Amino acid sequence: MPPAVFALYSDLAHAIQNEDPDAVVSVLESAEVIDLRPPGPVQAVNLTDSDLGAGMAERFIRHIDDDPDVAIDARPLAADELEAATRRLAEALDLVGAADPALDGELRGLVRQVVFAKSGGEAPDFGGTTTFYLWGANVINASNHPDAVTLAEGIVHEAAHALLLGASLGEPLVRNSGSERYASPLRPDERPMDGIVHATFVVARLHYFATRPAMAELFPAAKVAEYIHQFRIGDAIVAEHATLTPVGKAFYDAARQYMSGA
Repeated sequence: MPPAVFALYSDLAHAIQNEDPDAVVSVLESAEVIDLRPPGPVQAVNLTDSDLGAGMAERFIRHIDDDPDVAIDARPLAADELEAATRRLAEALDLVGAADPALDGELRGLVRQVVFAKSGGEAPDFGGTTTFYLWGANVINASNHPDAVTLAEGIVHEAAHALLLGASLGEPLVRNSGSERYASPLRPDERPMDGIVHATFVVARLHYFATRPAMAELFPAAKVAEYIHQFRIGDAIVAEHATLTPVGKAFYDAARQYMSGA
């Protein structure tokens, strides 16, 4: 199904839970005009109603801008920017396929749409974001992925989040309180422990991608060393503070075992 359908489903569930009849009607009215045809895997789209469906751009933005402490100001691309980003996406997917067919197959199974956007206003810049409430979609800042290699990193990064969200059905991978905050290996702001586990798992995935033989000339040793350093930072925090759920433990232990040989 298109990610827009899952976005409407998420909004409908919240509206019913909140006993908000106006929101229920709004969702059902939007559902009448959504294209239900499933998109092909990893389709490039813009953060606009014309690409996502009537009223859907605002819904997508609301779902990705869900942290009151760190705002996201995501805006659509201009036509020429989207055209260039779409070309880069095709090249990036070719890189992932050349690096590891299994990783490529997993990514194509998880991601229906790459929703391209860019930062605007005074909000902090963002690289990309994935949420269970937009299942099948990754929102990626095209400006921060100016070539095929950085975009390949971006889609591998976001697909790793999607893998964890799908396996956990959107639930946290830890039993830690969401109010706890810890230093993140990937972001300047402190994050909940669930975010730390996600980020550290993602770093392991990026290291795996960067060290495939076909990628040897594209990722310098310094970049690989950076991934190892980031994993060590995150892993130390997880080891000391995280209380993992069974799903979280299964995935995180696999990442830790892989990185132990790095």
